[in-house]
Amino acid sequence: MSASTIAASSISHLEVAGKTAIFTLSNPKTHQVPNCVSAANHEKWAVNLSSLQGQATYSLLVTALSKGQFVTVNSASYCDTDLAIEVADGVSLTANTDRDVTHAVALYKGGGTTKIGKVIGWSDKHHGYVYTPLTGSINPDSYWHYSKRFPNNTVFITPDCSGDMYGWYYENNPLHFYEAVNSYLTYADGTQHGDKLSDHGESRVYEMVDDTTCQVRTGNVAQGYSHHRKMIKTTHPLCGEKPCVIK
Repeated sequence: MSASTIAASSISHLEVAGKTAIFTLSNPKTHQVPNCVSAANHEKWAVNLSSLQGQATYSLLVTALSKGQFVTVNSASYCDTDLAIEVADGVSLTANTDRDVTHAVALYKGGGTTKIGKVIGWSDKHHGYVYTPLTGSINPDSYWHYSKRFPNNTVFITPDCSGDMYGWYYENNPLHFYEAVNSYLTYADGTQHGDKLSDHGESRVYEMVDDTTCQVRTGNVAQGYSHHRKMIKTTHPLCGEKPCVIK
C-alpha cells in the first residue's frame, strides 16, 4: 500500500503508552487503513518515541493541541505490531482560523486565580484532564480530581464521631478531597503514638452510618484495628488546599 496523506483535522485525543504516543483526530479516517489495524484502533495513530523523528512529531502534536492547530498526517502504511495501530510517518500543522484562543479552557489552582496550564483534552487512561504547563514544557501533564464525602471504612474513638478520623491505610491511595472536612486528607506516617488506631487499646470504636448518624461498632475495640491510621489534612501538590478549577 502506498503512503497516504490525511486531510487536516484537529486532535481529539493524545496520550503516551510506554514508548509510543497515540492520538486520534476529530475527523474519521477516509483512506484504506492497513490490514494489521484492529477494529478497536481504526481511528488511532501511533508515533514511536524512541526515534528522533517520533519525538519531533510528538512535540508538534502537543503544540497543535495547546494552540488549537489543525494536523495533517502522513501514514506510514504499516502498524505498530504490538498495539495494532496505524503508524504516522509524520505530521504538519496549519492554523485554525475559526478558533477563538481568548476563550481557551485553562487549569487554575484551587483559588481560581493562579493559572497552571492550558487544558488540551481528556485522558481515559489517566481518568483526568490533560494540560500543557505554563512552564513551557512540551510534555503534557494530567490532572484528575477525586472527591468523596467521607473516606471509606472510616472510624472514630469518640461517641459523636468528632475528633480524629481513622481510615484503612493504603500505601498508594490517590489523594482525595473530602467534602465532610472541606480538605484533602492523607495518612499519618505511623511514627507517632496515636497514629495507628490500635494504639488506643481498649477504646470503643464508632462509625458514621449514611454519613449522618454516629454509632458504636458493637464488640469492637481499637486494638483490633492494626491497619487503620489517623487521617490528617494536607494540600494537593498541584492545586493547593482546594481542588483545581477548570474554566
